[in-house]
Amino acid sequence: MRNAEGHDAVNASAAAIRVGYARCSTDEQDVVVQTEQLLGLGVPADRIYIDRGLSGTTRRNRGGLDQALAAVWPASVFTVTKFDRFTRNMAEANQILTDLSDRGVLFGLGGPIYDRNDPFGRLFLQILAMVAEFEANFGHLRTREGMALAKKNGKLKGKQPKLPEPARRSIRRRYAEGKVSLADLATEYSVGRSLFRPLPTVILAVACIMTSILRQPSPNGSRLLALPRTPFRDLPSPRNFLDGSRSHSSLRRPW
Repeated sequence: MRNAEGHDAVNASAAAIRVGYARCSTDEQDVVVQTEQLLGLGVPADRIYIDRGLSGTTRRNRGGLDQALAAVWPASVFTVTKFDRFTRNMAEANQILTDLSDRGVLFGLGGPIYDRNDPFGRLFLQILAMVAEFEANFGHLRTREGMALAKKNGKLKGKQPKLPEPARRSIRRRYAEGKVSLADLATEYSVGRSLFRPLPTVILAVACIMTSILRQPSPNGSRLLALPRTPFRDLPSPRNFLDGSRSHSSLRRPW
């Protein structure tokens, strides 16, 4: 591609350092594939930023994208393997690409590198953004039709979760591995820590507190309720619920 001044943008940026971004909305393995492709393009491993279990239709909650955009500098190359991994929102794509261009950052789509100041490069990226948004909208349309049919047949009930199921699975797996805290996960996904707190553990904790109160002697010396003692150490760890190794029904009741 040639920019407005007639310089060869690709050759000028051949030695530029790349900053990579990968996103996965459904399949965890896809992030591995994208990461390997970015490494093959010369992106340093410490400059690859990832969003797991998040949609490309909005920039909200995408901490990996924000970090990648903050990590680029003039003459560097913001790199993705596919345009739809970057975004599926045409307005946000134009906004981000304009910001990158104003900062002197080039856009790498796989091996090729594009300069938004070049009219042909701008047109090509706008077409890709338009197609990516169309594919997302068409998919949403088919999903809504399926949901309408399921609702009509009485198979769609209940409130939808705040986070999509792929993101919740990723959170459970990463927390169960013990490499990241709930506070860090809550910050990364822009949700409250209470969203991750296992409800059965809270219920059992309250139950144990209540039984401890009921065990206290009454003024006449007798207990309000004769119950066996259950130490708090017998309560299950939240990690046991997050990794799916224990269920509420399998726990021994404290009474």
